[in-house]
Amino acid sequence: MGPGSILFVHGTGVRLKAYQKTYVAACNRATQHGIPHTMVECEWGDGLGIDLPTLSLPRTADDPPAPPEAVDQQWSYLDVDPFFELRLLAAAPVAGATPTVSQLQFGAPKERPAHEVFWETVTTKPISLELETLLERAHALEEWPAVWGLIVMQSDIARQAVYASGDETADAAMALARALSAAVSQRVQARGWPAPGASFRDRLVDRLRVDWGQQVFALSGRIKGFFTGLLRERRREWSERMSPELGDILLYQANGTRIRAFIRKKIARLDPPVYLLAHSLGGIACVDLLAMRNPPRVEGLITVGSQAPLLYEIGALRSLKRHQQLPSTFPKWLNLYDPNDFLSYVAEGLFGKARVNDVAVLSGELPLAAHSAYWNCDETWQAIEAFTRP
Repeated sequence: MGPGSILFVHGTGVRLKAYQKTYVAACNRATQHGIPHTMVECEWGDGLGIDLPTLSLPRTADDPPAPPEAVDQQWSYLDVDPFFELRLLAAAPVAGATPTVSQLQFGAPKERPAHEVFWETVTTKPISLELETLLERAHALEEWPAVWGLIVMQSDIARQAVYASGDETADAAMALARALSAAVSQRVQARGWPAPGASFRDRLVDRLRVDWGQQVFALSGRIKGFFTGLLRERRREWSERMSPELGDILLYQANGTRIRAFIRKKIARLDPPVYLLAHSLGGIACVDLLAMRNPPRVEGLITVGSQAPLLYEIGALRSLKRHQQLPSTFPKWLNLYDPNDFLSYVAEGLFGKARVNDVAVLSGELPLAAHSAYWNCDETWQAIEAFTRP
């Protein structure tokens, strides 16, 4: 059996930007340690995790006055004309970026320009499951083909903007993603659904840029300069940091069906043998998925910093009651923990060494940092390499 796939499932509170940094680092470390399997993303937080609370947060007399609707100001141009930023880019090309007639007619030189490669990616890459899930959440999935046709296929403005960008494709990607997001929002509201909101639009823009391979979250000054001063620092940063982490856990315990279904769909799209590499809450979801009826076929499960053993022992694991053993269909299981990570637990004493193998990873970090330090430790990748070795 040849090389297969490793599905990288994140834990609680993680959203796209943070996930991408970890995912890219994990891919690099896997390659360095000779792991032949293809790492595949499984970012469920944007599409299925909680939205940040706003109305339920208490105010105090010391709170500064609420800022003006800066996000609405930023998007107001696009709400009127989704092509607004694309027109700006097309009208002000980077020096030397605009292709000549001969280039367009007779093909590119041996090394294709970045803007041509990017445009081909945009127009040929299939829609990702992550994007489908995000659109479905905002009642926008059925509107997507029409929006895509309007912005990308029927008008030449998007292509002109991309071709005018030269090597600065991050700007073009941002403008194109925001055009699509604005058009989606318009069509959703036209059908009578509530406006998706700023949070959805931001997540949709980030997801598109990652799907296009343009995950550069800091732009050059061209688009950024058009809206200097319109955005302000968001209030209550502590809430933004903590709410997703606590909220995702509560959401999963109340109804983890959609998260497990998302992971199952990702598995179905992968080349076997398939391994699941799941961190924290992601490990709980994967254990539940594989311990329930009709589990997907996977070669092995790797949990990292997982609370699944604890939930099983206290009778709070959804898939298995206390004292029930793992079903015969459950795959081999590697469980990585760090004694300094107070959110990691061991499983051998509960299920036996024949069903699960606990391996300690000694990061040397303090407890809060240890929970996310596994990916920088050679012990993690050495254990994964040995576990996934054909």
